[in-house]
Amino acid sequence: MSEVKDELLKQRERIDRRQFARRAGSLAAAALLPLAEEAKSQAQTDEFNDWPEDFTPVDRGEVRAKYANLLRVYGERLSDDEKKRARETLLRHQRSLKTVRAIKTENWDPMSTTTRMEELGEQTPR
Repeated sequence: MSEVKDELLKQRERIDRRQFARRAGSLAAAALLPLAEEAKSQAQTDEFNDWPEDFTPVDRGEVRAKYANLLRVYGERLSDDEKKRARETLLRHQRSLKTVRAIKTENWDPMSTTTRMEELGEQTPR
């Protein structure tokens, strides 16, 4: 019984050149498909011609991702002027986030993007 099993495993392991070429080609094509889709979406969302000098590639990636999501959800409903305004707004928001994220915090500090509301005692008007 184990001899039959060993023989089947050996046959399964054998692969000829044509099978190898076919499998290698299909794997290569499958690996390239996501890259082609990413390049296509990059070309569509890269409508930002003039990036601020202080924006890092990470900042640019965040803005592109937010803009791509905005177009995915509302793209058909937005006019060209509204898309332009959305790009400008995203750039302003990213600049604001950069300043907030620049605040040095420790692990036990709350996130710098949250607001802590505290109840104040009686205050006298000024």
